[in-house]
Amino acid sequence: AREFANEKEIRIINDLGAAFFTYPGNCFGIAWEIYDGDFSEHAQPAGYWENQHPLGLTGMARLSVAVESVEAAAARLNELAYVSEIGPVSRPRAGAKGVQVQVGSEVWELLEPTGDGALADYLGRYGQRIRSTVFKTGNLSEVEKHLAGQGFDLIPGDADGALAINPAQNKNLLFEFTE
Repeated sequence: AREFANEKEIRIINDLGAAFFTYPGNCFGIAWEIYDGDFSEHAQPAGYWENQHPLGLTGMARLSVAVESVEAAAARLNELAYVSEIGPVSRPRAGAKGVQVQVGSEVWELLEPTGDGALADYLGRYGQRIRSTVFKTGNLSEVEKHLAGQGFDLIPGDADGALAINPAQNKNLLFEFTE
């Protein structure tokens, strides 16, 4: 993995031996952690997030990444991770369009602005990077009830059928939830 990163001109900013982190400027504003191990050994027991936690999380729906050009980002991501395209998406609430791609076992959504709007503002402020993490849940109304009970202001998510925690209450991170 280190040789591959070097070949693709991805700078390593921290090397811990069993893991290393990439320079975000080479990877869509994301510091990738490459780990020679199994994170699941440190996880909650099977079924915890779905059956015991009040959010009832069943997995990640997608990771949305704000990019300046979907075409350029998809080409670069394919060069790095050999992704397969799922299909185009439109996110009018965010003022964005893009494409969903399969990256390993996860879905990434590469979004570019269609004009003025939330995504253009986000890119102007932060540059290319993760815009939101979208979690899957078995019951969106229970998520809404739980988060509202914790004092969070909820807003519509980027996609139909999604809700989000107001980023101002979440260290400017956009966490979305969908069924």
